Amino acid sequence: MWLIPGETLFFAVLEVVLSLAAVVLFAYLVWDRIIRLLVQGQSEIRWDQIGERIRAVVINVLGQRKLLLRPTAGAFHFIIFWGFVLLFLTIVNFLLDGINHASLPFTKGYLWYHVVMDTFILLVLIAMGWAFFRRLVLKPPEMELSGQALVILGLITAMMITDLMISGAEIRWHGPEEMPGAYMSQLFAGIWAILGVGEGGFGASKAPHAYAFSWWLHFFVFFGFLNFLPISKHQHIMTAPFNVFFSKLAPTGKLEYIKDLEEQESWGVNTVPEFTWKQLLDSVTCQECGRCDLVCPANYTGKPLSPKKLHLALKHTMLAEKEKLGDAEAERLPLIGDGEDQVSLHELWSCTTCGACMYECPVMNEHIQKFVDFRRYLTLMEGNLPTEAQVALQNTEKNSNPWGVGFDQRGMWAEGMDVPVYGEGVPDDTEYCFYVGCAGAFDDRNKKIAQSMVKILQAAGVKFAILGMEEGCCGDTARRLGNEYLYQILATTNMQTMKNYGIKKIVTCCPHGFNTIKNEYPQFEEVVKQEDPEFVWDVEVYHASELIWDLLQSGKLKVPETLDMTMTFHDSCYLGRHNDIYDLPRKILKSIGVNLREMDRSFGRSFCCGAGGGRMWLEEDLGHEKIYIERSREAVNTGAKDISVACPFCLTMFEDGVKQLNKEEEVHTYDVVELVAKALEKAGSKEGEAA
Repeated sequence: MWLIPGETLFFAVLEVVLSLAAVVLFAYLVWDRIIRLLVQGQSEIRWDQIGERIRAVVINVLGQRKLLLRPTAGAFHFIIFWGFVLLFLTIVNFLLDGINHASLPFTKGYLWYHVVMDTFILLVLIAMGWAFFRRLVLKPPEMELSGQALVILGLITAMMITDLMISGAEIRWHGPEEMPGAYMSQLFAGIWAILGVGEGGFGASKAPHAYAFSWWLHFFVFFGFLNFLPISKHQHIMTAPFNVFFSKLAPTGKLEYIKDLEEQESWGVNTVPEFTWKQLLDSVTCQECGRCDLVCPANYTGKPLSPKKLHLALKHTMLAEKEKLGDAEAERLPLIGDGEDQVSLHELWSCTTCGACMYECPVMNEHIQKFVDFRRYLTLMEGNLPTEAQVALQNTEKNSNPWGVGFDQRGMWAEGMDVPVYGEGVPDDTEYCFYVGCAGAFDDRNKKIAQSMVKILQAAGVKFAILGMEEGCCGDTARRLGNEYLYQILATTNMQTMKNYGIKKIVTCCPHGFNTIKNEYPQFEEVVKQEDPEFVWDVEVYHASELIWDLLQSGKLKVPETLDMTMTFHDSCYLGRHNDIYDLPRKILKSIGVNLREMDRSFGRSFCCGAGGGRMWLEEDLGHEKIYIERSREAVNTGAKDISVACPFCLTMFEDGVKQLNKEEEVHTYDVVELVAKALEKAGSKEGEAA
């Protein structure tokens, strides 16, 4: 009887000793396989806005929001997660039962407890069946079948079954009245009965032994599972809540900057310790589900880029270098290269920084900053970047635009439109600076968008001006191609120019300029203050769609539903995913008479046009399909006659894509701004005819 749970003091002491030993081992493994690896990273403050961080945990951990983006797999994971949370009560009761048959108050013997617990055990078992079926039969390509995954699934299943074995044996030992409503336990009690446990005579004496056998089996399965977690790919079960808590609260399009750039001995990242502790936590937390790969435009079109591999390579390198921890002189393995646990040049330059991987990631890993950190190393330390990228950066350095057109021609697009220019004298009541951007200033097709914006502002009576030749490139391309040095020069120069003219509000048609001026320029307020102590950056930045919708709502801009067009709308990555502006362009289009047909991939799950992350200037010579052709085909397949966008890069890519598909005579691409101006013009023509 001394090995039967709850029956003797010896057993209680034995249980406590073995449990403490298992917990100590677990703590050591967590320290050795997780914490030690993270503390080598660079410092980073992620303790701000505690309330928002708790909210993120509630939504994305407890609510499983990201997982439920894929309903079937997400629903089963939701069941497993909440099954574990609620079944924690059974674990506590299980351990207490082994000491002196104790239990938590209002649990064992209560109808609600046994019904709820047995129901969740049943649901978890069903979910486990689906998980096995998915991995062994369906074999989705984004998930790699591994022995570790099968071990974890087997241990979870064993935990559920051994729990029912314990309660079933208890029923055969003490009778069913102690477990009202325990229908699954009753089922297992029936199985014990078939085995002759709990009947009269010798069978009755088997019940305590069946209970003891089940209890010990459950004990070793539970603690085996607990101690397998830190050394397995399922570390995310422990680290995911922390990774979500410390996740980025700023817009995902906002990159971190290199502080005191000129004082650094190296720039960018090529070894593990050069990443921050949070970036290392991302790699440990990656659950290898492959959702990021499924939505990555580069991966989808056959480029050698796997966002999942990025984190796995980082994790594997950390483990391979464990013996070097604490040795400041040790030579660390390079992360950039063609090795199995390295990130290749083709992978690094294939990323469009679209953010689809981050939008989809259930544990909120942050991929973009890592890719840019690698690019910073290649660009600033090695000068190892594609030739086209070098040309774009050289043009930007010389003439402040990737096209390389003389900066003195930056305002020529506005000739004859009576547009006020800062530096030539503007009225004191000028409210907005219209930041045109490089595309609007130098690309012939996008000049029409800038001109359309001027017509809208003039029609609404908005007081605005442009910077003309004093306007510089926003720096988005330079930063995302890794030239942080050039970017910071561009950013601080623009900031000083705008401050000198007292500019307080900026509107732009380009989501890339919008994102960097609004989200990233404030990073350099202190940098500019070093030269100008009185400098304050308190500028409001608007995308054209925000201002136009506000003008429509206020009545300052009156545009009747004059367009009778059927269109599909493409969500720009830097307007949508990175800055959460989805509805306004659609509201504007509907208000001017456009009938919308949505693409299958839209809103937060929109498919990138392929031009972001500096790829506007790079050749797309890898993969089985070009990203912009894939997206253009999806737009054409909606049956809409035309395509609408809200980004100059997207406009260029769609026009090229439609041309490649030989549909340029049938399908045309317009910017939302262009369509509003078109509606204004059409309305004016009708009024003229009526007059």
